[in-house]
Amino acid sequence: MEIKVHYLSPFMEITEAKNEIIKTKKELTIAELLEQLVERYGERFAKFIYRYDANKQIEGYRVIIKKNDYLAKKDDFIKDGDQITLITAIIGG
Repeated sequence: MEIKVHYLSPFMEITEAKNEIIKTKKELTIAELLEQLVERYGERFAKFIYRYDANKQIEGYRVIIKKNDYLAKKDDFIKDGDQITLITAIIGG
C-alpha cells in the first residue's frame, strides 16, 4: 500500500521534502501514520504534531490533517493511494 504525504511549512523544512511516499503492508489510521512520521523525524517534528500537557503527556494534536483534500480525524483509515497533507495550525492574535 502506498500513501502520498504532502508537507507544508514547517514540515517541509524538517523532512527536507515537499512530498513523500510511505509504503506499508497494512491499512493505517491517521494517528498511526503520524506516530510513524514522528518516529522517523524526531522531536522537532513531534512538537508541530502533538499538544502536550504540563506532565509532557500527549493531550491532543496541533496539526490540521487533510485526506484527499478533506479534513481528516485521527481515527480515519487511510487507503492505498490516499494523499495526506499536514498543515500547521496557526494560533495567536
